[in-house]
Amino acid sequence: MKRTVLAAALVLVLICSAALSERIFYAEQNGVRVFEENGLLGLTDADGNTLLPAQFERILPFSGDYAVVRQKPGRMGLICRDGRIVIPCEYQKIDLWEKQDKALAHTEDHSFQQLIDLTDGTVLLENTSSEGKIRVNGDRIFRNTWHEDDSSGESIYSCHTDVFDLRMELLLST
Repeated sequence: MKRTVLAAALVLVLICSAALSERIFYAEQNGVRVFEENGLLGLTDADGNTLLPAQFERILPFSGDYAVVRQKPGRMGLICRDGRIVIPCEYQKIDLWEKQDKALAHTEDHSFQQLIDLTDGTVLLENTSSEGKIRVNGDRIFRNTWHEDDSSGESIYSCHTDVFDLRMELLLST
């Protein structure tokens, strides 16, 4: 009787451990499929070939060719449907402008921002201060910076704005 119970328990453990290591596949999205393995998410093509191994806590739905991913709490990045990691999971927020092939990666308080070209991962603009902001509006990119100078006893603000087109040609600097 003890052997039968022990054998049944061993079989149950083997079945459960095999089930935990199996891949769970989600719905296909234009030729790619998110899968879950050991509690993490990865990406396969339509034939089941692994494009990205299971390493993400979350993969948001694709917007065109790109999807925002989260690797650990508060760390987001961007992947392409061909399996490339376009932006590593080093940011708290990713704003995607897929039609312009641009993304703005930044910390929650905007104290660090990078405008990134999605075609090759090049950093186009960078802001490393809480005294500035990068934003995209339609076909224009704005970099605003400001600085408070109170050395004279009065608060004097200086502001500067650069306006670029999508090719990063400077259109206006004030």
